[in-house]
Amino acid sequence: MTDSILTRYYGHVDAGDDAGALALVADDAALSMTIFDSTTQGEGKQAFVDYLAGRGAVSRTHEVARVQVDGDVEFVAGAVVNEDDSVPGYFLAAATVRDGLIVRYQVIMDATFQLAPRPGL
Repeated sequence: MTDSILTRYYGHVDAGDDAGALALVADDAALSMTIFDSTTQGEGKQAFVDYLAGRGAVSRTHEVARVQVDGDVEFVAGAVVNEDDSVPGYFLAAATVRDGLIVRYQVIMDATFQLAPRPGL
């Protein structure tokens, strides 16, 4: 798998390391997240702080199926997987990166539409 800022970000999020995830976000970052039928948008690192705090304790991980880096833009597709290996949804994320930090982040998660197959399945 290609190393990217987004895959590192998800690694920190999945490990419950919010501080590590936030260390990869620029102070002037912006986000737009559509999770199923709900969209959250925000400006500044605080938007990421608020989102991560709102997740609470979670026992699911981001299983990355595809990564593409094109200059300052990264794309990641995969599945969110629960501890019991069930999949509540599939995601497609994109980020613009500056100086190794996420400055713009957009993600869409759908319960059934899978862009790329899960690794090993």
